[in-house]
Amino acid sequence: MAARRERIVLGALLVVTMLLRLVYVFQYRVDSDEPQHVHVAWGWAHGLLQYRDVFDNHAPLFHMLCAPLVAVIGERPDIVVLMRIAMLPLYAVALWCVYAIGAALYSRRVGWWSVALAADLDRQRRPSAARARREHPARPDRRRRA
Repeated sequence: MAARRERIVLGALLVVTMLLRLVYVFQYRVDSDEPQHVHVAWGWAHGLLQYRDVFDNHAPLFHMLCAPLVAVIGERPDIVVLMRIAMLPLYAVALWCVYAIGAALYSRRVGWWSVALAADLDRQRRPSAARARREHPARPDRRRRA
């Protein structure tokens, strides 16, 4: 009975995490790195050479792999959201790799719990009160009085 309950909790955690990831694709603000990655992939799609024609401080493999998709999508204002959607399968593959490592080194149970923990580690995507205070100016009526 405990094993079944554990599977239900684990499954629920994974489903909620995946649903949140999908919500973040559409609701989270655009980070400064995302347009930079898309721009470099756009450069590759247009025959420009990274480090010579387009500056970037990242390794080129990711951009080379994204270039065909950027070429197919074309120049459009919502390309960052579309590229985020394209990253979801890579996210799933990364989680599968976490499972495979945990299962190979320890057990299937460890593999699944490792996936649940790894999927939940992306805390910078979560809204937080501290970040909200930093990103939004304080309202005058909430300022501390001396």
